[in-house]
Amino acid sequence: MNSTWIILNPNAGTKDKTLIPDIEAKAKFIRKSPGQNLFKTQHPGHASEITKKAIKQGVEKIIAVGGDGTVNEIARELVHSKTALAIIPAGSGNGLARQLNIPMNRQKAWEVAVNLEKTAIDSLEINGEAFFCTAGFGFDAFVTHEFHNMPERGLMSYAKASVGSYFKFPDQNFEILLAGKDRIIVDAIGITIANAGQYGNNAWISPLSDIRDGKAELVILKKMPSYLLPGFLYKLFQKKLIPDNYYSTIELPKTFTIKTDCNFLHVDGEVIPLEKGYKTYKVKILPKSLNIIPGKI
Repeated sequence: MNSTWIILNPNAGTKDKTLIPDIEAKAKFIRKSPGQNLFKTQHPGHASEITKKAIKQGVEKIIAVGGDGTVNEIARELVHSKTALAIIPAGSGNGLARQLNIPMNRQKAWEVAVNLEKTAIDSLEINGEAFFCTAGFGFDAFVTHEFHNMPERGLMSYAKASVGSYFKFPDQNFEILLAGKDRIIVDAIGITIANAGQYGNNAWISPLSDIRDGKAELVILKKMPSYLLPGFLYKLFQKKLIPDNYYSTIELPKTFTIKTDCNFLHVDGEVIPLEKGYKTYKVKILPKSLNIIPGKI
């Protein structure tokens, strides 16, 4: 049996016609025994099915080739398993890969995947659904929704989605239940649970968050005057955000609860439509729960 499996989303990086033949050649190069070691996803949920099979067969490492959706689908199955995750980023955001200092260059990312040692990072669960970088209610989830509907990806499209959404998005009500009887009640355009520092695309919403420290931060974003928005976006992408009257952060306990009437939620960039009315979300931090092959961190 091959100790390393590659899971490739053939629809990732569709503008790069060299992706699939290159990964096919690399898979042949590292194959150590007869049998399949390259698996191409064919439908939503297929990466999850392959990952479950790999865990059952004792595969030591899975190299995920794709964007955030593919990576997260595989990673969710690997939580609390012995199998390690390596990433060849081939998407638009590549949030987890960027957080782990994995090169965006495919050959350099491959060298990381096959040569470097594994380490363990934290994950979180929100109502039982695992995530690894950020989960957001309100504005950032709405921006993500708008961004996914734009014809082009990248920094400029994300900035356009942010500015266009900002002026039409209303305040949301949030109640955060912390340890004991401590609670925060706030009206804000959005809150973000940050395990990692960035959404993806080097948009650093919580610059001090560390994916390996067993902690998570809550970011509260209040609507600011429009003339301050360009400066906020500049600091967001330069990793220079600091607390002020409109942006604040709070260190979270290992378990906490969020109650809100917000209609938009994203989990690692995957937008989840919500029903109207107040809903309750239980969140739990899972320290050192995912084995991963990072870049040099």
